Amino acid sequence: MREYFSGGITMTVTDGCFRLSTDSMVLADFCRLPRGAAVCDLGSGCGALGLLLLRDHPDMRVTGLEILPDAAAQARKNIDANHLSEHFSVITGDLRGHRTLLPASAFDAVVSNPPYFPAASGAISPDDARAIARSEVCCTLDDLCACAAYALRFGGEFFLVHKPERLTDLLCTLRAHRLEPKRIRLVRHHAGADANLVLIAARRGGKPGVMLEPEVLLFTPGGLTMAGMLYLVPTPIGNLGDISVRCRKTLAEADFIAAEDTRVTLKLLNYLELKKTLVSYYEHNKAESGPRIVARILAGETCVLVSDAGSPAISDPGEDLVRLCAEAGIMVCAIPGPCAVITALSISGLPTGRFCFEGFLSINKKSRREHLAGLKDERRTMIFYEAPHKLVNTLEDLAGAFGAERRISLCRELTKLHEEVVRTTLGAAAARYRETPPKGEFVLVVEGAAEAAAKAVTPEDAVARVQALMAEGLSKKDAVKQAAKETGTARNALYDLVLQTL
Repeated sequence: MREYFSGGITMTVTDGCFRLSTDSMVLADFCRLPRGAAVCDLGSGCGALGLLLLRDHPDMRVTGLEILPDAAAQARKNIDANHLSEHFSVITGDLRGHRTLLPASAFDAVVSNPPYFPAASGAISPDDARAIARSEVCCTLDDLCACAAYALRFGGEFFLVHKPERLTDLLCTLRAHRLEPKRIRLVRHHAGADANLVLIAARRGGKPGVMLEPEVLLFTPGGLTMAGMLYLVPTPIGNLGDISVRCRKTLAEADFIAAEDTRVTLKLLNYLELKKTLVSYYEHNKAESGPRIVARILAGETCVLVSDAGSPAISDPGEDLVRLCAEAGIMVCAIPGPCAVITALSISGLPTGRFCFEGFLSINKKSRREHLAGLKDERRTMIFYEAPHKLVNTLEDLAGAFGAERRISLCRELTKLHEEVVRTTLGAAAARYRETPPKGEFVLVVEGAAEAAAKAVTPEDAVARVQALMAEGLSKKDAVKQAAKETGTARNALYDLVLQTL
């Protein structure tokens, strides 16, 4: 379950149900509705679009039609939660049966955020709810327009949001049902980008003539147009002087900052002489805090996400917030800067061309050892984070999994006053810190496994390879030539062996 808040509207959704997104918000903004309008929302999902419309037009009446019973039930809960049951009702049913579900010519407006993709356009999601929401598996564009034309009064308008690549289909289908396109508006993420949405208003029985309205830019260099943004701002891993000019500027311009530990972030803001609104976002409150942050962004605010140190979303609950923003259609911008992984790797003295980041190992001994056993043959340089109180146990398990002679660089308190890099072996490192209790945070950079020595090829192996190639259709001569090349065996010697064997 997730809760969203936008301009006084509260909405709770269940996983798998349609969520509040910029698509619904731009469509709600696009609609022009008469006072006291009767509105029908086709494919109402959890009620997001209808709630947004009622937020701006509290005197109107909305009837939602939703095919998924779970989504319809959730919409009713959202309606009750916002005390709008007198203005918003939801019918559970398939819009293809609209003649038995809806009154004819009864609505001043019909709105819809329909499935965008034809059923034959690509892979269909195995999740039924997602498939119905995204692809035309239960309702085609023709079905949608037929239902809208039936429900609208003469002169009423149909408002929908769709993909620009379907614009020709949209215009032709609307006209086929005597819904005359009157207004078209393109939506882009930012200036110069391809349009990612198109908004259309079509009038039942309208006269020919369409107006192309000024486009909407969701994000502009100067700030918000329709929605805010999420910025990922890396913070110093030790030395506060490592904060970049761009990071400081982004922090200064944000509407609010989501921080792992507000006390730690406050120290940074004081250093930068900035006063900003802070909200808490960390592992144990992300389920509640994340949707609230998303709703504020959707309502027009710009958020900066920071961790206590380094780049947010790397071995960090920020990855969940980024996912929520992506699901809601929110633009996410990552600013480069301090990162303990890269800093430690660069000074380790170990190969840097290929590496893998393994984050924090489990505190559970069995899980930790199973994890390391799976990395036994990993040839890339491996990087781990570790706390001082777990360091000795981790080093002993690393030595047990990889061998005591495997090289390691232990990077402690990077960029801080007592920064230290110890380049040694796993066995020596474990012995060192058993005798000297470790202090500070560690980044462990561990050498990858050596390339296994090539298996010696026996004469029998070479002859067997010739036989296999001949079975595939090669002549004896060509088979010997290829097998000699593959196995490193002298061709003439191999030919003699084949003659003796075959």
